[in-house]
Amino acid sequence: MSKIANSSRILFLVTVDSHIYYFHIPFMKLFRDMGYEVEVACSNVGFTDKIEKEGFNVYNIPFSRNSISLSSIRAFFTLLKLIKERKYIMVHTHTPVASFLGRIAAKIVGVPHIVYTAHGFHFHEYGSKLRNFVYYRLEKFAGKFIDVLITIKKDNYKIAKDKNIVPKGKVVYIKGVGVDLKRFNPRVFDRGNKKNLLKNITAGKIFLITIIVGFSMIELYQKFINITLGKAYPDEKIEASLK
Repeated sequence: MSKIANSSRILFLVTVDSHIYYFHIPFMKLFRDMGYEVEVACSNVGFTDKIEKEGFNVYNIPFSRNSISLSSIRAFFTLLKLIKERKYIMVHTHTPVASFLGRIAAKIVGVPHIVYTAHGFHFHEYGSKLRNFVYYRLEKFAGKFIDVLITIKKDNYKIAKDKNIVPKGKVVYIKGVGVDLKRFNPRVFDRGNKKNLLKNITAGKIFLITIIVGFSMIELYQKFINITLGKAYPDEKIEASLK
Protein backbone atom coordinates (compact mmCIF):
# COMPACT_ATOMS: atom_id res chain seq x y z
CA MET A 1 0.00 0.00 0.00
CA SER A 2 1.38 3.44 -0.94
CA LYS A 3 2.44 6.06 1.57
CA ILE A 4 -0.29 8.34 0.21
CA ALA A 5 -2.94 5.71 0.91
CA ASN A 6 -1.72 5.55 4.52
CA SER A 7 -1.80 9.34 4.88
CA SER A 8 -4.41 11.17 6.92
CA ARG A 9 -3.65 14.63 5.51
CA ILE A 10 -6.19 16.75 3.64
CA LEU A 11 -5.35 19.88 1.68
CA PHE A 12 -7.81 22.75 1.25
CA LEU A 13 -6.69 24.67 -1.81
CA VAL A 14 -7.92 28.17 -2.72
CA THR A 15 -6.57 31.21 -4.55
CA VAL A 16 -6.56 33.59 -1.54
CA ASP A 17 -6.52 33.00 2.22
CA SER A 18 -9.56 35.24 2.88
CA HIS A 19 -11.71 32.60 1.18
CA ILE A 20 -10.54 30.01 3.68
CA TYR A 21 -11.03 32.27 6.69
CA TYR A 22 -14.57 33.33 5.85
CA PHE A 23 -15.99 30.12 4.38
CA HIS A 24 -14.06 26.96 5.22
CA ILE A 25 -12.85 26.99 8.83
CA PRO A 26 -15.90 25.07 10.17
CA PHE A 27 -15.47 22.31 7.56
CA MET A 28 -11.75 22.09 8.24
CA LYS A 29 -12.44 21.75 11.96
CA LEU A 30 -14.93 18.99 11.20
CA PHE A 31 -12.31 17.00 9.30
CA ARG A 32 -9.82 17.63 12.09
CA ASP A 33 -12.31 16.33 14.66
CA MET A 34 -12.66 13.22 12.50
CA GLY A 35 -8.94 12.57 12.90
CA TYR A 36 -7.52 14.13 9.75
CA GLU A 37 -4.61 16.56 9.59
CA VAL A 38 -5.90 19.52 7.60
CA GLU A 39 -3.61 21.97 5.81
CA VAL A 40 -4.14 24.96 3.54
CA ALA A 41 -2.43 26.23 0.39
CA CYS A 42 -3.28 29.72 -0.85
CA SER A 43 -1.99 33.19 -1.56
CA ASN A 44 -1.53 35.39 1.52
CA VAL A 45 -3.68 38.52 1.35
CA GLY A 46 -3.74 39.16 5.08
CA PHE A 47 -5.62 36.26 6.71
CA THR A 48 -2.94 33.60 7.04
CA ASP A 49 -2.13 34.45 10.68
CA LYS A 50 -5.80 34.13 11.62
CA ILE A 51 -6.04 30.72 9.96
CA GLU A 52 -2.87 29.54 11.70
CA LYS A 53 -4.29 30.68 15.05
CA GLU A 54 -7.11 28.20 14.42
CA GLY A 55 -4.43 25.49 14.39
CA PHE A 56 -3.94 24.90 10.64
CA ASN A 57 -0.70 24.92 8.65
CA VAL A 58 -0.82 27.37 5.74
CA TYR A 59 1.48 27.17 2.71
CA ASN A 60 1.79 30.41 0.80
CA ILE A 61 1.47 29.92 -2.95
CA PRO A 62 1.24 33.20 -4.90
CA PHE A 63 -1.61 32.34 -7.24
CA SER A 64 -2.62 34.71 -10.01
CA ARG A 65 -6.26 35.30 -10.93
CA ASN A 66 -5.28 34.39 -14.48
CA SER A 67 -4.93 30.66 -15.13
CA ILE A 68 -2.66 31.29 -18.11
CA SER A 69 0.27 33.40 -16.87
CA LEU A 70 3.89 33.03 -15.83
CA SER A 71 2.97 33.45 -12.18
CA SER A 72 0.42 30.64 -12.50
CA ILE A 73 3.06 28.38 -14.01
CA ARG A 74 5.38 29.11 -11.08
CA ALA A 75 2.51 28.52 -8.65
CA PHE A 76 1.76 25.19 -10.32
CA PHE A 77 5.27 23.81 -9.79
CA THR A 78 5.33 25.08 -6.21
CA LEU A 79 2.01 23.35 -5.60
CA LEU A 80 3.19 20.16 -7.31
CA LYS A 81 6.21 20.00 -5.01
CA LEU A 82 4.04 20.59 -1.93
CA ILE A 83 1.56 17.84 -2.81
CA LYS A 84 4.40 15.39 -3.49
CA GLU A 85 6.08 16.15 -0.18
CA ARG A 86 2.97 16.19 2.03
CA LYS A 87 1.32 13.09 0.50
CA TYR A 88 -2.31 14.14 0.93
CA ILE A 89 -5.08 11.59 0.89
CA MET A 90 -7.48 14.23 -0.42
CA VAL A 91 -7.15 17.61 -2.12
CA HIS A 92 -10.28 19.75 -1.92
CA THR A 93 -10.07 22.69 -4.30
CA HIS A 94 -12.04 25.93 -4.37
CA THR A 95 -11.99 29.00 -6.66
CA PRO A 96 -11.32 28.61 -10.41
CA VAL A 97 -7.59 29.26 -10.77
CA ALA A 98 -6.39 27.30 -7.74
CA SER A 99 -8.81 24.53 -8.66
CA PHE A 100 -7.57 24.29 -12.24
CA LEU A 101 -3.92 24.05 -11.22
CA GLY A 102 -4.63 21.94 -8.15
CA ARG A 103 -6.63 19.25 -9.93
CA ILE A 104 -3.88 18.71 -12.47
CA ALA A 105 -1.12 18.68 -9.85
CA ALA A 106 -3.06 16.29 -7.60
CA LYS A 107 -3.69 13.95 -10.52
CA ILE A 108 -0.01 13.92 -11.52
CA VAL A 109 1.05 13.07 -7.97
CA GLY A 110 -1.62 10.39 -7.61
CA VAL A 111 -3.75 11.84 -4.81
CA PRO A 112 -6.47 9.23 -4.10
CA HIS A 113 -9.34 11.71 -3.75
CA ILE A 114 -9.73 14.99 -5.66
CA VAL A 115 -12.77 17.15 -4.90
CA TYR A 116 -13.68 20.46 -6.53
CA THR A 117 -16.30 22.82 -5.10
CA ALA A 118 -17.38 25.31 -7.76
CA HIS A 119 -18.45 28.62 -6.27
CA GLY A 120 -18.95 29.97 -9.78
CA PHE A 121 -17.48 29.39 -13.22
CA HIS A 122 -15.32 31.93 -15.04
CA PHE A 123 -17.43 31.53 -18.16
CA HIS A 124 -20.86 33.17 -17.97
CA GLU A 125 -23.43 35.11 -19.99
CA TYR A 126 -21.67 38.43 -19.38
CA GLY A 127 -18.26 37.22 -20.54
CA SER A 128 -16.79 37.69 -23.98
CA LYS A 129 -16.97 34.84 -26.47
CA LEU A 130 -13.19 34.36 -26.36
CA ARG A 131 -13.04 34.42 -22.55
CA ASN A 132 -15.95 32.00 -22.25
CA PHE A 133 -14.45 29.65 -24.83
CA VAL A 134 -11.07 29.56 -23.07
CA TYR A 135 -12.40 29.09 -19.54
CA TYR A 136 -14.95 26.50 -20.60
CA ARG A 137 -12.20 24.45 -22.25
CA LEU A 138 -9.98 24.77 -19.17
CA GLU A 139 -12.79 23.64 -16.86
CA LYS A 140 -13.65 20.70 -19.10
CA PHE A 141 -9.99 19.63 -19.32
CA ALA A 142 -9.43 19.75 -15.55
CA GLY A 143 -12.83 18.13 -15.00
CA LYS A 144 -11.33 14.82 -16.09
CA PHE A 145 -9.19 14.69 -12.98
CA ILE A 146 -11.72 14.77 -10.14
CA ASP A 147 -13.81 12.31 -8.16
CA VAL A 148 -16.65 14.75 -7.65
CA LEU A 149 -17.65 18.30 -8.58
CA ILE A 150 -19.72 19.97 -5.87
CA THR A 151 -21.90 22.84 -7.05
CA ILE A 152 -23.59 25.19 -4.59
CA LYS A 153 -25.76 27.03 -7.10
CA LYS A 154 -28.52 25.42 -9.15
CA ASP A 155 -27.50 27.25 -12.32
CA ASN A 156 -23.91 25.98 -11.99
CA TYR A 157 -25.22 22.46 -11.44
CA LYS A 158 -27.29 22.71 -14.61
CA ILE A 159 -24.37 24.15 -16.59
CA ALA A 160 -22.02 21.41 -15.37
CA LYS A 161 -24.48 18.70 -16.41
CA ASP A 162 -25.63 20.24 -19.69
CA LYS A 163 -22.10 21.06 -20.86
CA ASN A 164 -20.54 17.85 -19.51
CA ILE A 165 -17.93 19.73 -17.49
CA VAL A 166 -17.11 16.49 -15.67
CA PRO A 167 -17.78 12.83 -16.52
CA LYS A 168 -21.37 11.68 -16.03
CA GLY A 169 -22.31 10.99 -12.42
CA LYS A 170 -19.55 13.12 -10.91
CA VAL A 171 -21.46 16.35 -10.28
CA VAL A 172 -23.67 16.97 -7.26
CA TYR A 173 -25.66 19.92 -5.99
CA ILE A 174 -25.48 20.96 -2.34
CA LYS A 175 -27.54 24.00 -1.45
CA GLY A 176 -25.00 26.59 -0.44
CA VAL A 177 -25.99 30.12 -1.44
CA GLY A 178 -29.04 32.02 -2.53
CA VAL A 179 -32.03 33.98 -1.35
CA ASP A 180 -35.33 32.71 0.02
CA LEU A 181 -37.63 34.00 -2.70
CA LYS A 182 -40.69 33.48 -0.51
CA ARG A 183 -39.34 36.16 1.83
CA PHE A 184 -37.44 38.34 -0.63
CA ASN A 185 -39.60 38.45 -3.73
CA PRO A 186 -40.05 41.81 -5.51
CA ARG A 187 -43.17 40.46 -7.21
CA VAL A 188 -45.14 40.50 -3.96
CA PHE A 189 -44.83 44.29 -3.82
CA ASP A 190 -46.92 46.52 -6.02
CA ARG A 191 -45.42 49.74 -7.32
CA GLY A 192 -46.86 51.75 -4.46
CA ASN A 193 -45.19 49.55 -1.89
CA LYS A 194 -41.90 49.77 -3.76
CA LYS A 195 -42.04 53.56 -3.79
CA ASN A 196 -42.85 53.65 -0.08
CA LEU A 197 -39.98 51.29 0.66
CA LEU A 198 -37.66 53.43 -1.41
CA LYS A 199 -38.84 56.58 0.34
CA ASN A 200 -38.47 55.11 3.83
CA ILE A 201 -34.95 53.87 3.17
CA THR A 202 -33.53 56.76 1.17
CA ALA A 203 -35.89 59.70 1.69
CA GLY A 204 -36.71 59.40 -2.01
CA LYS A 205 -33.29 60.59 -3.20
CA ILE A 206 -30.73 57.80 -3.21
CA PHE A 207 -31.13 54.04 -3.32
CA LEU A 208 -28.09 52.51 -1.66
CA ILE A 209 -27.10 48.87 -2.06
CA THR A 210 -24.15 47.55 -0.10
CA ILE A 211 -22.48 44.40 -1.42
CA ILE A 212 -19.66 42.99 0.70
CA VAL A 213 -17.59 41.17 -1.89
CA GLY A 214 -14.35 41.37 -3.79
CA PHE A 215 -15.06 43.49 -6.86
CA SER A 216 -12.84 41.70 -9.34
CA MET A 217 -15.43 42.18 -12.10
CA ILE A 218 -16.56 45.79 -11.77
CA GLU A 219 -18.39 45.99 -15.11
CA LEU A 220 -20.38 42.86 -14.30
CA TYR A 221 -21.66 44.36 -11.06
CA GLN A 222 -22.52 47.62 -12.78
CA LYS A 223 -24.60 45.73 -15.34
CA PHE A 224 -26.23 43.65 -12.63
CA ILE A 225 -27.29 46.70 -10.61
CA ASN A 226 -28.51 48.63 -13.62
CA ILE A 227 -30.50 45.70 -15.02
CA THR A 228 -31.95 44.58 -11.68
CA LEU A 229 -33.04 48.00 -10.44
CA GLY A 230 -34.01 49.09 -13.92
CA LYS A 231 -36.61 46.33 -14.04
CA ALA A 232 -37.87 47.08 -10.54
CA TYR A 233 -38.03 50.85 -11.11
CA PRO A 234 -38.49 51.44 -14.86
CA ASP A 235 -39.38 55.10 -14.36
CA GLU A 236 -36.38 55.88 -12.17
CA LYS A 237 -32.92 56.89 -13.32
CA ILE A 238 -30.56 54.16 -12.20
CA GLU A 239 -26.83 54.71 -12.00
CA ALA A 240 -24.37 52.27 -10.51
CA SER A 241 -21.37 53.75 -8.78
CA LEU A 242 -18.90 51.24 -7.36
CA LYS A 243 -16.15 52.28 -5.02
